[in-house]
Amino acid sequence: MRTRNNRISLYLDDKELERFNRKLKQTGLNRSTYLRQLIAGYGPTPMPDDRFWSYMNRISELADKIDEIAFRMGKPDEIIEILKETKAWRYLRCEIEKYYIVPKKIDTKQILKSGAKNDEKG
Repeated sequence: MRTRNNRISLYLDDKELERFNRKLKQTGLNRSTYLRQLIAGYGPTPMPDDRFWSYMNRISELADKIDEIAFRMGKPDEIIEILKETKAWRYLRCEIEKYYIVPKKIDTKQILKSGAKNDEKG
């Protein structure tokens, strides 16, 4: 089991806090998880809306229904072909989730460079 014994305090002005809270709400993460992802070099992604999950569930339902039909047919060669198709549907669902949900690795060097450029302008 992992324990976290070190606490960090952070002071933000009203505008920074508003922006931080807005980003938290978009991702659906709590403050600690959000900051840990940033520290680990990942950019938290906004949480998709309910329509997204409805579509994803529909993909799974279709794949399940096709599996069910294949087994009722009872012809081994056809079952194998159909199962390959449903596997492709499930893979597609996983790829969509990875693209829209899984945090992406961020290039912290690029962020630091752009921050330095902005500091020079200001």
